Formats: sequence, C-alpha cells, structure tokens
Amino acid sequence: MLGWTFDTECICQTGDYVRIVKKLCSLANKPNLINGLKDFVDIEEREAWLKYRINGKHYIWTIEVNDDWADTLTLSYVMDNIESDGFHFYFKDSGQAMILFYLHETDAFQINHCQAMYFNE
Repeated sequence: MLGWTFDTECICQTGDYVRIVKKLCSLANKPNLINGLKDFVDIEEREAWLKYRINGKHYIWTIEVNDDWADTLTLSYVMDNIESDGFHFYFKDSGQAMILFYLHETDAFQINHCQAMYFNE
C-alpha cells in the first residue's frame, strides 16, 4: 500500500497543480490516464485554472485561489475522475497536510475495522 503526505500549502506558481495531478495518477497506478494536462496560477491576481482530458472527455476547472493553499474541492473533482473499479482515494487529515491512499473499498473497510477494533480493546 502506497501513501502520499500531501502538504496542502504548496501552491506558488503555474505547474503546481500539474505536479499534484501527476502524483495522484501515480498513486492510483495510472500514470498515463490524463492527457493534455495544463494549469495556470497567478496568486497576486487570484486567478487559476486546471484543464485535462480523460478518455476523450475534456475537463476545465476554475480554481479558487487562497494564498498558497491548494483548492482541495477542485482536487476532489480530479480524484473522482481518476477513481474506478471500486478503488477510491482515502485520506487522514493531519492539519496542514493529509496522507492520501488509493485503496479498494474492501481494503479500506478492513483497515478501518481493524483500527476500530484495536482502539476499542
């Protein structure tokens, strides 16, 4: 099981969202899923967007700019586009960062069930 500690205070310039999306695809073991991946970030002008293509369908997201914080709502839409075949992104929040996993729903259930059993003993 692979995980990624994603520090959400990481947006400084154009290319940052491309890097994040590529990491999400890598975590899902789908490095070639997304085509035409491009972003634009101008923090001073409070303007940002992300666009890409999956299976011939085009997506364009207007990104909310909040200083150097990543727009996690937009990233949740991207994650929805990546998820398939009973696999989903799961995360554990740690304040400024989160640990992301890409798991099959049965594995996530087992992990959560074992954790609950361990802490309830």
